[in-house]
Amino acid sequence: MRHVKEHGYRAVKRPRLGKQRCAQWIELVGAVDRLFCIAGPIADMSVVSRPKQNARGPGPEILLSALLHSGKPVLVLPQTPAPLSGQRILVAWNQSVEAARAVSAALPLLRKASAVHICSCGPENSLGPKAVHLAQYLTYWGVESRRLITRGSDVPGELEATCSDTDSDLVVMGAYSRNRMREIVFGGVTQHMLFRTARSVFALHS
Repeated sequence: MRHVKEHGYRAVKRPRLGKQRCAQWIELVGAVDRLFCIAGPIADMSVVSRPKQNARGPGPEILLSALLHSGKPVLVLPQTPAPLSGQRILVAWNQSVEAARAVSAALPLLRKASAVHICSCGPENSLGPKAVHLAQYLTYWGVESRRLITRGSDVPGELEATCSDTDSDLVVMGAYSRNRMREIVFGGVTQHMLFRTARSVFALHS
């Protein structure tokens, strides 16, 4: 609870109405997926550490359970501590409902960022809003953004390269907007950004 005091919060056993910021330590025991079904939906966000590649412990299960059973955003942080200012954000846009909901959930962060880039990998030929429509939506919220388009032949690689080019320290994306089992077995964009990148990711599956 040292971090609680360092950031000006008060440790309490039960939350009470009032203006004073407080924090509560809760320990739950049981199957990970069941625990996230209980605690996840009544949390604003889950923060998890990215498991090491090919890890066989509870790490991958915790990450996936937080993402699939909470219905809320998950902030995935790298194993190696890295600065996370949230000042430069890349939105991975694929016209999906999941991506749109992730953007809505990330609005408080996007509104405070100094630079927001929207990256579309490949042609926007799906049934859904295009990047220009997302940029217009963000404008209503006072968020200035810049659209970037890549070829789409290697989406994970292109997202990584775009993050480097824009010096983005956070990726906002929808998770498993396509068949989840297919991505887990054969690999995909979500699998790469959750388990293989070294970047911080703000993801939402709905």
